[in-house]
Amino acid sequence: MPHTDNFSRAISGTTTWGSWGKKLSKAEMIDLMYHCVENGLTTFDRAVIFGRYSTKTDFGKATKINLELQDWFALLGQVRSMMCLKMKV
Repeated sequence: MPHTDNFSRAISGTTTWGSWGKKLSKAEMIDLMYHCVENGLTTFDRAVIFGRYSTKTDFGKATKINLELQDWFALLGQVRSMMCLKMKV
């Protein structure tokens, strides 16, 4: 797999990778990361709130197991929470 500095046009969300859904093991996350990258998905959204604040950490631990993955994708994360306000018309 080639190294990339580019964001893919589509983004792989990781919302359901952890405790909010599939409860993937680190090995399963690595397999899914490889599958995504091999198919052109090189950008992952791993906001800190996902999985009750655990998915981002689990994703990081999985990439530490397989360091070469870090060269092949771009990461997005929630920088700060935004509140949506209802406007009266």
